[in-house]
Amino acid sequence: MARRNAIIFWDIDGTLISLPNVSSIRHLESVELFTEKALINCGSNLGKTDIGIIRDIFEFNEIKYQRGDLKKCLEILNHNSLNQIDREEYGIIPGVLKALNFCNEKGVVNSVLTGNSKARGVHKINLHNLASKFDLQLSFFGDSHFRRVDLVKFAKNKCSQLGLGRIVLIGDTQIDVDSAKSNDVEIVAVATGKDSFLKLSARKPNLLLRDFEKDFSLFQTFIDELTND
Repeated sequence: MARRNAIIFWDIDGTLISLPNVSSIRHLESVELFTEKALINCGSNLGKTDIGIIRDIFEFNEIKYQRGDLKKCLEILNHNSLNQIDREEYGIIPGVLKALNFCNEKGVVNSVLTGNSKARGVHKINLHNLASKFDLQLSFFGDSHFRRVDLVKFAKNKCSQLGLGRIVLIGDTQIDVDSAKSNDVEIVAVATGKDSFLKLSARKPNLLLRDFEKDFSLFQTFIDELTND
């Protein structure tokens, strides 16, 4: 039984599972289907939340919207993307299973904090039977918060209310690092996504890994210190 003396928020894309080598325009397509207009994409979506990306597309194309419009576009995104996700080549990041198991053995609660909507995030986790590794009842998804920094803040407050111990975020983007540091949350950055080791290093995370296989001993030491406080 986990002692719940610490909780780790794991990002999904680029952290737990590899990103397929495809160009994703699903968010744009969902807004186009809703508005029945051909629109312009708003640039990089790396590290953003699903609902935030949809809002950005509306604003970039100077289209007025209400919160309900964003939720309807999110529903379209969820519906249309699940089968596409199944057809893409997702793989577990090297060393992730070993890292998750080690955290569980040390009494750490593994949770999810991702920009994916709950429907998309849980679906990706289930692709590789990872759901049993996480407390999905205490996980946080990109359905309602426009910015990752606000999602991290919400998650931290929720865990504080529950009396959990130290909180750590693990992610692969500069936005992950910035969002954690803005909320005084410890951050482990892993260079397994699209942001390079050098870019992540410039953000000064608490720990920076090449991946969980090459640098498992560093991660192990970090978790040992986390759980021995």
